[in-house]
Amino acid sequence: MYATRPSRPSTTIGATSRTQSSTAACTFRAAGSWGGCSATNACFALRGAPRAYDQWAERGNPGWAFADVLDEFRRLERDEDVHDQWHGTDGPIRIRRHPAQEINEAQSAFLAGLVSLGHPSTDDHNRPDAVGAGPSPRNAIDGLRMSTAITYLAVARSRPNLTIRPDTEVAHVELVGTRASGVRLADGMLIEADRVVLAASTYASPMILC
Repeated sequence: MYATRPSRPSTTIGATSRTQSSTAACTFRAAGSWGGCSATNACFALRGAPRAYDQWAERGNPGWAFADVLDEFRRLERDEDVHDQWHGTDGPIRIRRHPAQEINEAQSAFLAGLVSLGHPSTDDHNRPDAVGAGPSPRNAIDGLRMSTAITYLAVARSRPNLTIRPDTEVAHVELVGTRASGVRLADGMLIEADRVVLAASTYASPMILC
C-alpha cells in the first residue's frame, strides 16, 4: 500500500473540457497536503439522507443501502454526545456538537427564531428521522480538525505493508487489458500493485485516468 501526495505544496493544474460546440480551458491552483480535503473542510460531520442511499441500491448498486453503510458510519466515528444504535463510540474520528454554553448570542437567537416559526428542535442531525434546527455535528476538537492524516494515517505509519512516498507525483494508472496493475510516477518509475485505489480529488483523478 502506498500513500503519495503532489510534489509541491501548491501547484498549477490546467484542465480542458470539451462540449459539442466548443473547447474551454481553465487553470487553477491546487494545494497538496496529507488528509486531502479533510485537512481543509468546514468540519461538518453530516451524513446523507437515508433515502438517498436506499435509492442508490435500488438503482443497481448493491451494498449502498443505508442499512449497509450504517456500520461504516458507526465504525469511523467516536461520537462524544450521542450513544445509540445510530452512532459509533470507539472509531478514530471524534465528533461533537456545540453545547448551549458555547453558542453565541446571534446563534442562539437564530435557533430560537426557527423554533418560534414552527420548526422542530433537534439535538442530532445524523439520526435517520432528524428534522429541525440545532447544532451541527462537527469533527473538530479544541480547534483541531480530525483529518484522515491525524485519525488514520498517523496510527498506520508503522505498518509493514505501508510505504509513504512524499514529494511524489503520479502520472497515470497502468493497465493490463482493462485491469489496473499499478501506477506510473511522473519520473517514470512504475509501482505495481494487485489493487489500485485512486483518491486524487475531483479534478486530479480524471487527469490521472486520461
